[in-house]
Amino acid sequence: MRKTFILLLLIFLTIACSVIDNDTTYTFQDKVKMLDFKSDTLEIKDVILLYKKGKFTESISEKVFYSLKDQQNSWLHFQIDSLNKDKYLINWNSYLKTGQVFIVTQNIIQELNSNYRYNPLKERKVNFRLPTWKLKKNNKKTNVFIKINDSDRYHSNLKFLLLNTNDFLKFTQEDARYNIAICTFLLILGFIILVLFYIQKQYNLLWYFGYMAFLITDYLIFKGLWFNDLLSNDPFLFHNLKTLVQTSLVLFAAFFFMNLYPFERKNSFSKNLFKTAAFTSFIIILLLILKWVIDDVQFNLYWYWIPVRISAILIFIAHFILIFKKIIPFYLGISFLLTILFAIVHLFINPNPKISLNSALLLVNFSYVLMVLETLLITYYVISEIVKEKMLAINLRQENLNLRNSFQENLLKSQHLERNKLVNNVHDSFGGYLEALKLRLLNKSKNTPEKVQEILDSFYKEYRYLLYSLYSPKINSENFIENLNEFCYKFNQLTNNRIQNNFDIKNIELSSEKCVHFYRIISELTTNAIKYSKASKIIIEINNNENYFYLVVKDDGIGFDKKLIKKNSLGIKSIENRVLQMNGKINIDSKINKGTFIKISIPI
Repeated sequence: MRKTFILLLLIFLTIACSVIDNDTTYTFQDKVKMLDFKSDTLEIKDVILLYKKGKFTESISEKVFYSLKDQQNSWLHFQIDSLNKDKYLINWNSYLKTGQVFIVTQNIIQELNSNYRYNPLKERKVNFRLPTWKLKKNNKKTNVFIKINDSDRYHSNLKFLLLNTNDFLKFTQEDARYNIAICTFLLILGFIILVLFYIQKQYNLLWYFGYMAFLITDYLIFKGLWFNDLLSNDPFLFHNLKTLVQTSLVLFAAFFFMNLYPFERKNSFSKNLFKTAAFTSFIIILLLILKWVIDDVQFNLYWYWIPVRISAILIFIAHFILIFKKIIPFYLGISFLLTILFAIVHLFINPNPKISLNSALLLVNFSYVLMVLETLLITYYVISEIVKEKMLAINLRQENLNLRNSFQENLLKSQHLERNKLVNNVHDSFGGYLEALKLRLLNKSKNTPEKVQEILDSFYKEYRYLLYSLYSPKINSENFIENLNEFCYKFNQLTNNRIQNNFDIKNIELSSEKCVHFYRIISELTTNAIKYSKASKIIIEINNNENYFYLVVKDDGIGFDKKLIKKNSLGIKSIENRVLQMNGKINIDSKINKGTFIKISIPI
């Protein structure tokens, strides 16, 4: 998946960042001069006289953006020594309110088509998104005068291009290539998100799809493509749609991120930043809609832009808090940082217009190139998280299946061991007595009531041993010691062996499962010691520290051969299985005629 995203990014950059060869158009900006003052009353003849008096002295070759807000008409001039080819004059300002061009050749004045902001592209003489005038070949010295008015905008772009037909075609092709590359790439990512939504049914992805839709709309508005053709008959939307779209961008982004990232209580501050950005953007949208409804076209957008930009900064800050806390990956922060830094640079730095077409095209589109990179990385993150969730679900299902199979196997194994153990106990305890009783009853000559009674008493005692050893009361941490004391008391009543117990458990709460395991282990070890060790004393000790729980069972009996017992004893195997289930260790030390010492250690 990572290779696919890298390939998509390389394809996008290859298409977008192609170059125009032998570009020298940047030198033209030096030739354009501006009239020293602004005026709405000047006619073209008056302007020509002012030119002859040397009033066009203000250079526009040092910066791109000028403040023409609330000012009267501006006049500009440049001269062509010989117009021996058709030329295209372009003002790199898709928002220009009005622009008129006059050609003066040998005192003959020719007015070219006027460009108005509200004119759809199809009604322009030159069908191009930027204000463009065609200067036809005349092989004469030509003076060109430009009258522009951009009085309703804070910053106006006064970068001009003068291109021959071939260069103009190349320029429009490169411009179209950027437009197609950015829009197509965003559409592909949007289609991917829709497919993911269809598959995953995660409604949060719809916020992201809306974000991409508004991003494409914002780009088309920025380029003056969608802007003019569809909204020329609605002045309010024509003036305010960009604000509405960018506010919606912030709103959808805030809601998407708020529902995308894993927030815990310690990350609530970041989530609150997203909520604040979403709430602020929502209020701005409501105010814009209200202004639309009451037909209030003329109002200051400046006070709307401030909270929108603050909301975007809050989203940026929230991301870096999450990156600092390692909640989201670092690469997301890089993409947001580049976008924000370029926006800040673009806001406070006025670029020099004397740059090549390649550089100008890249500079104009660079913020959206970065936003494409940003959306690509976000999409990669979204898909990565979905894949992680799927893999986790698969692993959990597999682990659950393994545990279920393991549980069934252990259950069958335990049942098998318990059955075999019960069979052996019944055989060892009752088989001999039944055989003795049978012989005694058949041998009538030696058949005395006392002997029969003795056999039956022994039989009953073994029966009680077996019951006590198999019985498991309902045990938990609260009644664990009480049940063990009762167990020791009952066995002391049945046997001549003296059972001593010392149960010292501090600051520990055992699970019910562990309590049952310990009870069965103590029962098994005690029963074996009574039946086989011939011990006079059996000691059971339980204690613990911070890390381990200890059980010790020891006696002073005849001992046993560990190798032989481990090989043939179902009881020892059952004890070892229980210790293994609790991740513990068992140590058995037994010597012939020197007793037995068994220690079990279980981690807490």
